Amino acid sequence: MSFNQNTFNANLMRYYGGARAIPEPAAPRSPGLVYENQVIHSGDDPWGEAEALLDKAFQNRPDQEPGLALVFGLGLGYHLKALRQRYPAVRLVVLEPAPELKEIFDLNGLLTEEDGEPPLISVTWADFEKTARQEIIHGPASAFIVVAPEGYRALRPDVCESFDNFTRHEITRRAVIDRTREATSAAFLENLAENAGLLSEYPDLMILKGRLPARPAFIVGSGPSLDENAEDLRGV
Repeated sequence: MSFNQNTFNANLMRYYGGARAIPEPAAPRSPGLVYENQVIHSGDDPWGEAEALLDKAFQNRPDQEPGLALVFGLGLGYHLKALRQRYPAVRLVVLEPAPELKEIFDLNGLLTEEDGEPPLISVTWADFEKTARQEIIHGPASAFIVVAPEGYRALRPDVCESFDNFTRHEITRRAVIDRTREATSAAFLENLAENAGLLSEYPDLMILKGRLPARPAFIVGSGPSLDENAEDLRGV
């Protein structure tokens, strides 16, 4: 997107004071961004910076094209656009740790309808945790990429550490679930076929909805640990 650099600078100063665009160099014609004295995007070559960031980003399955990108920070959107250019079908889930920067991202408008579906943007940890977990554990993607620009890491190091720990934990959890499904799918189908005739004899679990408020309960399924824990379950 092309826009008047002076207008962009004025808008940033008027809205946020501490955020400013780095003066635009002769080439490439793209602004950088400084926020709270931290360089988020270099003014020299933000596009090359974005590509280098993707080259170093964590991928759980480097041999596969990622279907989901977990991103720490919006900035002006260079790394998001680079992700979509490299992986056109990737879903973008973004945690913006400085909510006011989302307005700067929106003002810049680097991502357009031509870049595909808009990113899922969270400005609170609780919202990001819920959205990211849903996408990682229950979404269709099985290959993931995790992206965190260095400027954002320095800007909010404590939040970034939580972001790293959370995303890697959930990606590992998804891998365990996938391996369990692969290892037990045959047994699951055999058990389902054997017990299909009994299902109609028992009531639907939805009859319990709202009947046991604040009561602890066990949900017991046909997981691989059921045999070894059956006796403990009987005891409680």
